[in-house]
Amino acid sequence: MSDDAIQKKDLSICAQAVAVNIASTDHDLTTAFNGIGFARQIYVGGAGDLKVKFLGSTTAVTFTAVPLGFVLTGAITSVVKSGTSATNLIAMA
Repeated sequence: MSDDAIQKKDLSICAQAVAVNIASTDHDLTTAFNGIGFARQIYVGGAGDLKVKFLGSTTAVTFTAVPLGFVLTGAITSVVKSGTSATNLIAMA
């Protein structure tokens, strides 16, 4: 998805949410929200590290010691199992 396509989407509201499941593998969010191609936010229900990939990048970024109740905002395409210890994650679009 191009940067121009991202700018045309309304990023101000959460219309859908899914529980992130990284029990066995990374959770790919590119198909989770009816063609949006990414999650707009990730809610952290249990503190820990959160490793994600953003739209347009193949490199994962680790957010260390993320507190309970934190909401990560961005164009998030994947939650990476290896390196994520935060729990009860909810992806929103």
